[in-house]
Amino acid sequence: IILNHPDYERYEAWGARIAQSPAAQLILERGADISDCNNQALLVERATWGDVDADWAWNAVFPVTASDGETYAEAFGELMTSNTGETMAGSTVLYEARAGGSNTHAIAVLSPSFAALNRNLDTLYASDDYEDFLEAVGDSRVLGVRAQSRHVRTWEP
Repeated sequence: IILNHPDYERYEAWGARIAQSPAAQLILERGADISDCNNQALLVERATWGDVDADWAWNAVFPVTASDGETYAEAFGELMTSNTGETMAGSTVLYEARAGGSNTHAIAVLSPSFAALNRNLDTLYASDDYEDFLEAVGDSRVLGVRAQSRHVRTWEP
C-alpha cells in the first residue's frame, strides 16, 4: 500500500485521523494476522521524468542505499535525460528517504502495462547510458530487493 500525501502537514493530519479511527484500528488489527508490513519509509519526491500525471497500472520500485546521495541523484538524473531514458514509456520518479528503513532513495518506474514495464527495464539495462550510470555511481550505491506491483485502486480523501 502506498500512501501519497502532497505535503508533510497533510501527512500528519492523516496520521492523527487514523489514530482516532476505530475502523482504521480494526483494519490494522485484522491485517496483522494476514499480512506483513515491511520496508516502511517516509519518502519525498525529488525528481520526475516522463508523463507523471497518468494513472499507470504497473510499476517497479527499487530501494537504494547510496553513500553519496547527491552524486547518486545527479547520475540518475543524467540517465533519465539520456537518449535511453527519454524513450521509456510511462514515468520514473526518484524519491529521497527522510525516515524509516535503511534506504536513502527509492526509484519508481511506472508503466502502462506489465509488458511495457519489462521492455523499459530490458532496454535500460542493455544500454550504454546505463553502463555510464553504473560507472558514475560505482560502489557508492546498493540496490535493495525490487518490488513489482499493479495499481488496483486510488482512494481520494
